[in-house]
Amino acid sequence: MKSKYFKNAVLSLGFISFMGLVSCSSGDKKHASSETDEVQHTEAAESSAASFEDEKVGQVYADYITLKDALVESDEKNAGIAAGALQSSLIESSNKKAADLAAKIASASSLKAQREPFNALSAEMEAILKAAKISGGSVYKQYCPMANGDQGGYWLANEKSIRNPYYGDEMMTCGSVKEEIK
Repeated sequence: MKSKYFKNAVLSLGFISFMGLVSCSSGDKKHASSETDEVQHTEAAESSAASFEDEKVGQVYADYITLKDALVESDEKNAGIAAGALQSSLIESSNKKAADLAAKIASASSLKAQREPFNALSAEMEAILKAAKISGGSVYKQYCPMANGDQGGYWLANEKSIRNPYYGDEMMTCGSVKEEIK
């Protein structure tokens, strides 16, 4: 009889433990899902990627953002690839000056050399975007006073939060939003 009682107690305890684990892990998944949804909602609310009436301008801007993001990540290889794609889309949209700057970035031999012409490229991109008709969203003009040997540097972004392409992880949040282009 003791053995039957002991067996039932062990089975009951096992069942209770199992139910506790299942209910805890379900709650964690719901909690984790809630956190993920909250992060995505925050990013979506903060990010307002601009769309343009002219598809060529939209492609140029998308390629520029890909380049900017590669510089933020300090990814020399992908920055070179992105600059090459941007150069192609700029040539297609007949902007030689900006295409030449993108070519300099594409052919640069180091991350530092890729970042040097990025301020001038950003100025050209700003002129392109301000001349275009934005059909939705916003572009954020951002500035880091320490970039380019303390001369400062601008860039364009889809989001208000600062992700510095001049320093990457070294000073990811150095900078501020100077203008919202709509």
